[in-house]
Amino acid sequence: MFEKSLIEQCSSTLAGLKPANLFSYTGPDRELAPEYIRFWNQKLNPRGVFLTALHCSGTRILVYVYRRGALSRELARPGAAEASFEKSRDLSISAKIRRFLFFKQGLKNKAQTILLLFRTA
Repeated sequence: MFEKSLIEQCSSTLAGLKPANLFSYTGPDRELAPEYIRFWNQKLNPRGVFLTALHCSGTRILVYVYRRGALSRELARPGAAEASFEKSRDLSISAKIRRFLFFKQGLKNKAQTILLLFRTA
């Protein structure tokens, strides 16, 4: 069930057409989602695709699927980070994505990461 949702919801990211997708997994086996995410990370990380659970509740798991290189390039474009986060409907999710990117970015200079994510237009 998780695999089907991953393919249906994130095929454009898996195919390299988009840098990222966000999907809500509500399958009956959602308590196993962390194991599924681990499994798919082992398979997909060598190809530059990463999965992470941004939020878990009793009824759903919010999964972020992204291509690290493509997402970094996209966010490096002038104004891209501001436009993405300003239009977000759920600021708590937006904040989680920002926090996630800050720690996963891998840049040694944290000031550079902050400027990348919070650059003003």
